[in-house]
Amino acid sequence: MKTIRNKTFKPLKISFSGGKVLHLGPGKTGQIPDAALDQKSIQSLLKSATIEILDGGPAQVPGADATAAGPHQTTRGHRPAMTAPTKGGQRGS
Repeated sequence: MKTIRNKTFKPLKISFSGGKVLHLGPGKTGQIPDAALDQKSIQSLLKSATIEILDGGPAQVPGADATAAGPHQTTRGHRPAMTAPTKGGQRGS
């Protein structure tokens, strides 16, 4: 299995033989079988620098330059901590 990363700011839909499809969001990674690297669709995406192969390692290497990593990834489900406590449902006095 090889890990690939979408280097664009748009979602990708990659079709494989056998009718399987891989959906990759902007800057996201996914795994593909080694045999899929020989397909024309994957080769054209590699040549156009739309995707990159990460050699099966982790998607982000500690100490790597984060500015060249691609699209900004946001955390989901958690809001940043507030600096001051709020006063419940009270409106002005």
